[in-house]
Amino acid sequence: MEYNVKYAYIMAFNYRIWLKWPPTCRSRSWLDIINRPDLMQALSEFREVVEEVARMRCRNGEWGMPELFDVNGLAVSFEDKQDAARFAQVMAIESEPVELIETVHDDQPSTIV
Repeated sequence: MEYNVKYAYIMAFNYRIWLKWPPTCRSRSWLDIINRPDLMQALSEFREVVEEVARMRCRNGEWGMPELFDVNGLAVSFEDKQDAARFAQVMAIESEPVELIETVHDDQPSTIV
């Protein structure tokens, strides 16, 4: 009998930044967003901007964001404190009207992004 064993690298994200969705997408139900292509486009463009900024600013560790929609906003997680600070600084300048909801230090890091 042969076993295929796959190894996974487990990331420990210690810092999480919650960003509010663009104003047109806030306070909407998931059903409203699915039925409106303009809102889906706004969410996609926002995620692309966040991803681009994270890719450019993260130098010391890994980062990640969930694939699933959350009505509260977009959570971006980081391994390194400096990367989280750089990201927050650039997002505050670059992506008007992005608003920072909160920055959280997770005392019990997990693989959940």
